[in-house]
Amino acid sequence: MLIYLKLNNGQSHRRNLPYSSTTSFFNEVLLLARTCHYEEVHTKQGTRLALQIFDQLLELSNFKKKENFFLLCTAYLYDIGVQTEGTKAHHKTALHITPSTPILQFDSKERLIARYHRKALPSNNHSHFAALDDQEKKMVALLAAILRVADGLDYCHENNIEWVKVSLHKHKIVFKCKSRRKNIDEELSSAARKSDLVKKIFSRKIVFIKDQKIPSPFCEKIISNF
Repeated sequence: MLIYLKLNNGQSHRRNLPYSSTTSFFNEVLLLARTCHYEEVHTKQGTRLALQIFDQLLELSNFKKKENFFLLCTAYLYDIGVQTEGTKAHHKTALHITPSTPILQFDSKERLIARYHRKALPSNNHSHFAALDDQEKKMVALLAAILRVADGLDYCHENNIEWVKVSLHKHKIVFKCKSRRKNIDEELSSAARKSDLVKKIFSRKIVFIKDQKIPSPFCEKIISNF
């Protein structure tokens, strides 16, 4: 199943998704996001960066490409509470609004991924998280960790990060960020602050740097994955 996303560069990119009903389901996700007056440009940027990072972290996890559909859907909904709850508590909105809306029925995994995109880390002290099995907990933690970083990389909501190349090393993970701007210190600092869950999951030091030398072939490879 293919789903097409019109991202910030105006082009439509296709994404291979695992379920026969994905197009219909994603349309419901998009309808809910619009109903909640989501910030379209920031959401698409966060989604784009999250999917880039996910693809490159696969070799460090036991998950497969199909999990990108969970990430795609939650990336569109993780900020829907900003208009109703404000910035301080909006991360909890997806946990509560999605099971009660007639537009969309999310199970606890998708809701928790959105809930953990900021502030508290996943914990067995949280009843919704504790109810998951071990594999589901790992998936929620990984996808939430990716969302946290992607959200941090669009801290200014100005689409300043074009591409992220993830370099895996024995003791660290380096996120090399290509930008159209000279100064992206705020984005890099925000992503570093929000990389706590990535660090916890992979037990590696996390480093963010600006790198304008990310080669075109890499960018073309990432584009082909959409």
